[in-house]
Amino acid sequence: MFKRTQIRSTILVLVVGVSVALVGCRKQNPAQKLDFAAAVKATNPLAYFRLETINGSSETGSSIYVSQGGVTGSGSAAPIGMDGNKCVVLDGKDGWIKSGLMGGIKTAGTIMVWVKLDALPKEVHRWFYVAGESQEGNDFDVEFGMDNDLRFYTATGGHSTYSPNPKTLVDQWHMIVATIDYASGSRTMFWDGQPVAVDHDASHPKNTTTVFTIGASPVWTGRNFGGSVDEVAVWERALSASEIAELYAAAK
Repeated sequence: MFKRTQIRSTILVLVVGVSVALVGCRKQNPAQKLDFAAAVKATNPLAYFRLETINGSSETGSSIYVSQGGVTGSGSAAPIGMDGNKCVVLDGKDGWIKSGLMGGIKTAGTIMVWVKLDALPKEVHRWFYVAGESQEGNDFDVEFGMDNDLRFYTATGGHSTYSPNPKTLVDQWHMIVATIDYASGSRTMFWDGQPVAVDHDASHPKNTTTVFTIGASPVWTGRNFGGSVDEVAVWERALSASEIAELYAAAK
């Protein structure tokens, strides 16, 4: 017959063993998700500008970014669900961001930008340049036109277009992703993680060499973005629809 002390010891060992097993299960749980920043970096972008400050460095690679003109930092209502996340605000007049990333896009690429407009382009009668590498005849950039439509330009001016609901644009965050892949002949824009404009155009960037900018273009001048911008990234490949959906899900 077991003594009471032996019974207690046996129960304690069993409890400890179950606890260790449960901890081990939690560590190996495949359902655990990365936070947004870690999820972006896991996809190996050429550059990833988190824009936590108005001047800084890419989270990947060696590129830097420097604010020009009316750019301020803000910690209010930044878009992704990470503690202490911040963004930058562009004044719509002369504020923009110049990065150290030059070229890097050949026959495939992706741009990601989170934006929150402070006014509709149609109301202020001005294009809003979002981000990209502008080069006449060799474009790779995203902008809002004066009709409030979002456009993704590649190569010689060909573009795909998406018309978001104007009522959802001002003072609301949205994740814009644009991809081009010459091998498959597809050019796609994603809005909040979902594909919204797909076309099959043979035009594509050819070894881009110009600087990547945010909020204004040194080529297409006078199109300064007015509003907040955050979490900007560039890839030298076309992200898949599932990758983009996962990034958007990670933001929450």
